[in-house]
Amino acid sequence: MPTKKSHLTRKKGRKGIPDAEQEGALPPHEWKKLQDLQYCTVVDGRRKHKFRKGETVLVLGFGMNPDEIHELHTYWVGKIKAIKGKSHESEAWVNVQWYYSGEDIAEQTTNIDVSGYGRFERSLSQAHDWVHFQTLDVVTVIRYNEDSISPEAIQPTDFYCRRSFDPRKNTVDPPIASTSTCICGQPYNPDKAYPLHFCPRPKCRKWYHRLCLIKEASIDDVPREGSRRKHDTTAHHRYKLLCSSPDHQQTLDLKNLTSGPRGPTQKKVQFNINLATLENVPTSLKKIAQQQIMKGGATYGVVGNVKDVVDARRFVYRLLQVETTEEWDEVLGDMEEWLEQHDVSHLLSNGDSRSSADGDDNHEAGCLALICPICRGAI
Repeated sequence: MPTKKSHLTRKKGRKGIPDAEQEGALPPHEWKKLQDLQYCTVVDGRRKHKFRKGETVLVLGFGMNPDEIHELHTYWVGKIKAIKGKSHESEAWVNVQWYYSGEDIAEQTTNIDVSGYGRFERSLSQAHDWVHFQTLDVVTVIRYNEDSISPEAIQPTDFYCRRSFDPRKNTVDPPIASTSTCICGQPYNPDKAYPLHFCPRPKCRKWYHRLCLIKEASIDDVPREGSRRKHDTTAHHRYKLLCSSPDHQQTLDLKNLTSGPRGPTQKKVQFNINLATLENVPTSLKKIAQQQIMKGGATYGVVGNVKDVVDARRFVYRLLQVETTEEWDEVLGDMEEWLEQHDVSHLLSNGDSRSSADGDDNHEAGCLALICPICRGAI
């Protein structure tokens, strides 16, 4: 990491060339002599760090002592838009487009509810500043779309962005209300401990707080045939979860799987399932595919297990639709390669709603029989 020098002593958003308030700032006549550069180089001991236009960087911000250790989420974050200097190896100034934290937005306006912002969440703004190149370090900001069923993984100390912020209009895009999909209307804060459940069906794709589902009685109380239990059993609910497809709105019939919803003149497609039966699907894959899709808090993380569970379910469906032994072996090969890239034990340990602190004392440990408020399918 390059040595940080505090050349930035003003707050975000004041455009123009560096002024006299900044330590080491150049006078205007010297500023005019600088060239537009594609990159600049910071020397850190024997190592050289090259910063290019378009990269995202950490910045030692206003009032931060360079001689002290700071928590990662307290650094400012910006995207390099322009670089000026006498040469690539000389002292340089970098124009950054700021990412605003929830605290930054709250300092500027009270009209935006920032209660859903996590510590590492940032919103890309239209505010720019020139900062000294010695204040920089490279970082990645991951774009997160909450509707996506294949989001990029976000680790606990990764910066991420769900929306943009306009500091002139004091608005965010998309509006927070439009992304708050739970029946309570409250925004999702990834740092909070309460988990959310997801319905992956194409016309649903919404996240719900577990407690909200319980309060709204979104619980599957219809027992399976022959069962005397009021609440759905864990095993049968897991089967229903497996029937909830990210590609079809209807509940799948896994014993007579079709290629998709039928139109009025389309015939149901049936497959040879002598080999392709649910009992023959590898246990590890089946267990992942039968997990509830969840996110939130330290247990499930920012994006949760949605991508892994969706991928696993699609593998199960592929196996159930093969017509030949050769096809079966091909899908198994793809599946084994996929499993090798994943920590199966981690996926299984984090895939259940097992916390009694969240109000599930009256349900079987390991899997709440919750249903989607829209399609009434298992989630």
